[in-house]
Amino acid sequence: MDANHGCLYNSISLFDREAGVKSHRPPSTASKKGMDATHINLHKVVGPMLIGTWLDLMLFALVIDRALYYFHHYYTDRMLAKITVFAALACDMATVISECADVYLNTVTFQGNTGAIQSRQWPRSLDLASTGFSASIVQAFMLHRYWTLTRRKVLTSAVGLVMLSSLMAINRNGGGPINRHTLGLILSGD
Repeated sequence: MDANHGCLYNSISLFDREAGVKSHRPPSTASKKGMDATHINLHKVVGPMLIGTWLDLMLFALVIDRALYYFHHYYTDRMLAKITVFAALACDMATVISECADVYLNTVTFQGNTGAIQSRQWPRSLDLASTGFSASIVQAFMLHRYWTLTRRKVLTSAVGLVMLSSLMAINRNGGGPINRHTLGLILSGD
């Protein structure tokens, strides 16, 4: 209960200020020091995630279209180039699946449970891993193209080391496929 006015949630939303309508949302506590996890505005957390997933699905449809165009019109390319395109497409598909699963878990399964939303579930780890692997595939392809055109050993080696270190950082931060906790969550179906 609000001590000043005797009602549970006495905040007025931005859109209702002119009409003088009281909102059903709790007042903002973002300015308070040591904010408790129960005072997070879930609309600001889940809304952008949902919109981002929708945009990602739209862009993934374009990626599938371009991949089909590539496989249909450039069938004479070397097998390594086709494998690279297919691997990047598979990593992007894993990313889209993990983002859709993450939004589903946060909006349906854990609706209103801020502790569960803040914890890392398997979709976030899969998202990190697949995004990192996709970036590494693209970087390796571009590094090969750069090496083919310039034959600069020092710069190519330096960029290759940076690429490998970023790939190792994915696994180290818990996003890699060798993460036991992630593997256990995927296998158990939780």
